[in-house]
Formats: sequence, C-alpha cells, structure tokens
Amino acid sequence: MAHITVHAKEHDSAMVVSAEFEIEKEDVRDILEVLKGEMELTGKRIAQSGSILGHLKASVAPHDGSYALSTTGEDVSLTGGIAYYVGITGIVMLTELNDARAHIEG
Repeated sequence: MAHITVHAKEHDSAMVVSAEFEIEKEDVRDILEVLKGEMELTGKRIAQSGSILGHLKASVAPHDGSYALSTTGEDVSLTGGIAYYVGITGIVMLTELNDARAHIEG
C-alpha cells in the first residue's frame, strides 16, 4: 500500500476527516469487501465512543497498473496488477477532531 494522506478539519461543529491512498490488487472485489468490513467496524466504534456518525463514504476507482513478465530460462513469472485509488470521508459529530481522525485512520 502506498502512502496514506489524511485531512481533518472542523466544519459547523462536526469533524470532517478524509483519507486517500492507492492500493494494488488483482480483483477490486477484494478491496470492496475489506472496505465494507472496515466501514462497519468504524461505525460501531464511533457509536460506542458516544459520538454520532453523520456520514461515512468510500470510493474506489482504477488508477494505474502494469504487469511484468520475467524468466531466467525456464519458468516465467508474472508480477504487477492494477492500482486503485481509494478515498474515504467521514463526518463525525459530538467528538474532538483528533478522535474523529483516529476513527477514520483506524
């Protein structure tokens, strides 16, 4: 996984946190399943903390990719894959900015 960029700010008494990263995976369905599970856990953690989740949204889009073939004379190996851009944004109320950020980063 590449570098994760996280932005956090306060807006009208709500905390808005977003994260962006790229991930290389053969099948986008694997990414979607992990995101779905993580979003469910994040929602539960926020509720358990006494905060209110206003909205949590994720998007996945193909970004870039390449494949490489190599051999030393006998077997040919295939490496590479498609990179996907993943963006996640959460709006959390009744929390502090650092706590909201920790929920999204977690």
